[in-house]
Amino acid sequence: MLANLLKDDATRSVLLNMIRSLSEARVSEMNAVASDLGDVMITIQEQVGPVVQPTPARLMSDGTLRFLAIAAALLDLSQLNGGTEATNSGGRMLVVEEIESGLHPSQAAVLLSQLKESTKSGVQTVATTHSPAILDALDGPAILDALNGPAILDALNGSDHSSVVVCNRGASGWSKATRLTDFPDYFDVVGRSPLGTVAVRDQLRPGDDAPKNSRSLIDVLGLR
Repeated sequence: MLANLLKDDATRSVLLNMIRSLSEARVSEMNAVASDLGDVMITIQEQVGPVVQPTPARLMSDGTLRFLAIAAALLDLSQLNGGTEATNSGGRMLVVEEIESGLHPSQAAVLLSQLKESTKSGVQTVATTHSPAILDALDGPAILDALNGPAILDALNGSDHSSVVVCNRGASGWSKATRLTDFPDYFDVVGRSPLGTVAVRDQLRPGDDAPKNSRSLIDVLGLR
């Protein structure tokens, strides 16, 4: 799939910008090399000092390979959609489990911004996470737009919280999903500290499932 995407100059440029935003290495090029048996190997050219060093997929980290897989799926789905809006019928969906797997925490906001941008190309994304870094990226500052070069792109912010769903087992033993903005003490939760910190303290629970030491917005404002 990556080899086919690299045949298009515009898509190649997007992939290169995405991998440059992910890696600390100075990536100059990405190529697909085929063997006599028809096997395809993706290779990244990295500049180390004055030397350009090729790095084949077999030597890339798990996080880099996973990032490339997600990027390839996003770009491929966008092309299949023909650039239509996500609200159109026939829009496509990408599902990613444990989206943080193999990635450095600092790359969380970059990946989330790519997924947010993908909605403009008609790709809806459902991603699960247990990572405080991913949750903290929901409140992150503006970051570099890896799709369009040196422009600044807003990271996910409060207006995106309606798309965040918290899953937990309730007192009945059944798992349930609660939209973050539907929490009775939503403003207290997001105003108290970063979402990742709230989750680590086990305070990201709705209603009756909240820990007893958790204070609601009503308590904080002294309205009870």
